[in-house]
Parts: sequence; structure tokens; C-alpha cells
Amino acid sequence: MPLALSAAALAPASQRNENIVSLGKLGRFWRFSAALGPYLETGNALIDVPSYMLQGDFPYLKRPFLKEALFADQLTVVRLLGGYVKPGLSGAELQKLDLAYRGDDGTIHYRMELLRPRLQPYLDNGYRDITLVLDNVPYCFPSEPKIATFGQIAPPRDPAEWKAFVREVAREVLGIVGSSGASRLRFRVGSECNGRERFDGSQAQYERHYQDTAAAIREIMPDVPVSFYNISRVNVRSIPSQNVDSFALARSCFARTPQVPVDFIAFSRYYWQQDDPEQVGQQCRAVWDEFGSLVPELRGASREVQEFGIATWQMTAHGQIARSEPGALGAAQLLQMLFCLREARVNRVWHWSVLDTQIRDHAGVRRSLPTGQAWVYSVLEHMADGDAFLLRGVDSEGGIKRMAVGSWKVDSVILAISAYHPDGTARPSETVEFQLPPSGFGFKTRTTRIARLNGSNCVHSMARDDLATHGMLAGVFTSHPEFLGTVREMAASREGEVLIAQNESKYLDAWVRSLTLQPFTSQDGAIGESRIRVRIASPEVVVLAVNR
Repeated sequence: MPLALSAAALAPASQRNENIVSLGKLGRFWRFSAALGPYLETGNALIDVPSYMLQGDFPYLKRPFLKEALFADQLTVVRLLGGYVKPGLSGAELQKLDLAYRGDDGTIHYRMELLRPRLQPYLDNGYRDITLVLDNVPYCFPSEPKIATFGQIAPPRDPAEWKAFVREVAREVLGIVGSSGASRLRFRVGSECNGRERFDGSQAQYERHYQDTAAAIREIMPDVPVSFYNISRVNVRSIPSQNVDSFALARSCFARTPQVPVDFIAFSRYYWQQDDPEQVGQQCRAVWDEFGSLVPELRGASREVQEFGIATWQMTAHGQIARSEPGALGAAQLLQMLFCLREARVNRVWHWSVLDTQIRDHAGVRRSLPTGQAWVYSVLEHMADGDAFLLRGVDSEGGIKRMAVGSWKVDSVILAISAYHPDGTARPSETVEFQLPPSGFGFKTRTTRIARLNGSNCVHSMARDDLATHGMLAGVFTSHPEFLGTVREMAASREGEVLIAQNESKYLDAWVRSLTLQPFTSQDGAIGESRIRVRIASPEVVVLAVNR
């Protein structure tokens, strides 16, 4: 039901009971991403910043380097050691990409000359704050290598061989980055090793593996932060039953003398449209809190989500159509997910690419389009460093989820408001009211401007409409007008990709316009001393901005 547009609706805060959560100074907790082997030598994840992202009222804040991972100052470098799977390469060819091999004499030999080329593209483009991920044990170390989706997953057979290898890797890294560079590195031992699809070993095997790895790293770099894998399937109840119990692992590390370092607690947190942001935040917070309860030394450990994004496979598992939702719905849900995690005191969140890159023009040249997620990050860049507040709106009887996040600075205020329904269906505009933070933070006496992202102006909604008009929309999207996917998901054929590539300039012009502020009028809502009303559809993200 729409909220009444009455004077009473703008009553002073003291007369109403709204939910306002102070989030403190808004640091750039989203500026993290990943680079993946076996494509590190080519600078995986590094691109030229598209020129259209530098335009509008929320221009991209470019780093002073040739290439970068968008919206990222820090990276995880994943699958650094080898242990690869790669289309088109035989097993023997893959093993030649490992940093170690077993010689004819039965002993381990190293190929440390392969390491620098894997790091150099990132160093050349100014990345110094890097988490090096030691996963995918090279093929020479296990008794019987085992290949899974992302590479070799069997543990090493001889702890002494492995520890000597890691020591040499650390020594080589130190030689590449120098002592000052080493002070900005971190190490993570494995990826999602709490499941056999990523670590085919026992609890005892991983504990020994982690202890040996951490000890070898610290022999060469005594102060570098080290931690275990990012935990998947994050839930207080499920963790003890997983292949490697992360809680038991943490207890074991701190029960030893000397203690084994655990310098951050990282998760993977993928989600789909049915996942409630409030519940996700509470679930993650409960696990972080449980680590602190079990091991008091971990109460201050950095809380991190090192893999974060839309889980299309969860949709398939629940009998849903897999779609990436790169438009207004994806943007609206992302904003709520990020700040429910922030309320749970997350320190760092790693996102994947924010561009739709799987688009080929008539000549086969790769094109890309920005997503709704990129739209949200573009706004957040300009909210950083302000005093942040999470403002909860009233969910409608129809189940629309609403939330606002504001950033108050000395000279400006930005308020981002999000609304969506988990089923993806578009709902008409309603007037939603939010209580503003305490006295001195009001909008009323200042000129307010507004920007909107919704189905009428987001890039992928426009692309969807063009595909439909030309009869090139994939059948599942034709029968489900509420769904939105990447161009390749939505296009019924190669011709659909070509059509979208031909219309690229139209979509990019719309992107710039959507991030250009317009005057806030009575059709957009009303502003009081301590409350604000905004007309917002579902799905939609509305941004209000004032200069003080």
C-alpha cells in the first residue's frame, strides 16, 4: 500500500519510531576483486577504464595507471602455484605450468622463473596490496593427483616436501616485491577447502597442510598476515559437519605452541534473488561472532567476504531460470546486500567483474556493457568517507524490500534508496518515507537533485527490449518478462549479440544520462526537517544528492 502523502507523514523524528543504524565512517570496503590463474600472465581482470564511466555526476575515480580491475584497490591472486585445468592443454602440458615438478631422480625441482610473470602485470599497474592464494597444489606433490572443476585438489603426500616448496615460493615473492612490498602482502591457504570439491582431504590433513604452509611463509616473511581458506556454505550449524570444520581448525591453531596465525576470517557469499539481505547479514555475523566466542583472539580479526556475487547455479538448483540480473533488480539487491554485511561489521568485500563482457560484434571483436552493479559502485565511490547511516523503510504488504543508505560529509550528502521484490516482477511507484539522522543532517534547506536506475533506463533492460523487438530474445526471457540476464543469456542467437553491439552507443549514452542528476520535484517526493518521502518503483535505485 502507498504511504499517505500527508503533513503528518513528515512529523518530527521524536514522534515516530524508525530504524536508523549508524555505520560510522564509510570506508571503501567494496574496493576488492580477484585475478585468476591460469590467466595471470595476461593480466586477468585488468582493463582500460571505459571512457563512458568517466562521465556524468558520478564519474569513475580512475587509478593513475594504464589498466586496473574496476572498483578495486586490492586483489586476491588466485591459483598462483599451478595445478591448473585449462581447455586445450593435455595433462603433461598443464604440469609444465606448475612451479614445481618431480624429476627423474624422484626429488622435487622448482620452476620459480614462472612466478614473476604471474605477478608482474599487477605490479606494473600499481597493485601492491595483494592477497596471494596458495591453492591448487601442483601435480607433483600428491600421491595421486585429483582433478576437479578448478584444478588439482588432492593434498601433498610429504609435508616436508611441501613446506620446503612454500618456503621457496615465499623467498621468490620477497625477491620480486622487496621488503617494503612484502609488508603489504597477505597469504590465503586454499579456496573453499571446507568441501571436497576444492580440497579432497581430511580435517587432520588440512590442519597439517595449513600449519606447515603458514610456518613456511612466516620463516621468510615473519610479519605477513596469513589465514586459511574462504569458507563456503556459511552457517553456524553447518560448519561443524563440513569436510574441514573451520571452527575446529581455528581452535586447533590457537591451542598450539607456538600459535598458528589466523589473521582474517573470510567467506564466500553468493546469493540469488530469493535470498533476504537481512538474513544474509545476520547469518554471516553469527559465524564471525562464533569464531570470536570460540577463540577470543579472533574477536578483532578482519571480517571478509572474498567471493561475492550472483549465484546463477543456485537458481538452477531451485528449479529457477538462471539469470544474472545485471539491471535495476541486481543493483537494488546489491545495495541492500552490501550494507547488511556492513551492519554485520564486514571489513572487506571482493566482487567480480561489473561489466557484461561476453558480447561480440559482427567481426567477432569483444564488446562490453556496464551492469546495474557497476551503477551502484559508481555512486558508492562518491559516498565514501562520509558518516554513513542505514535507514530501513517500511516493507510493503506485497513483500517489496526497501532500504536507504546515506553518507553525510562536510560539504555534501548522498542518499541511495533501493527497492525490489524477490520475484523480479515490476511493481508501480509507491511513496516511501525514511527518517533522517539526528538534527543537523537535514535536506530541507538545500537544493536536492535526483538520479534513478530502473527498467526504463538501465542498459540491459534496453538491450532486452531491442532483442524482443527484433525477435531475437531467448524463449525463457520471452515467457518471463520480469527476468533480466546478460546479453548472451538473453540473446537467442549470435545475431542477437551482433544487434546489441551495433546499438552500443545508445546504451552507453543512457548509462551516462542515468548517472546525471536532475532537479528533485514534487513528483519525486517531499522533504521535511527530519524525514523524507520518495516515489520509488520496484525494482529501482534512487539517489538523492545535495551540496551543503
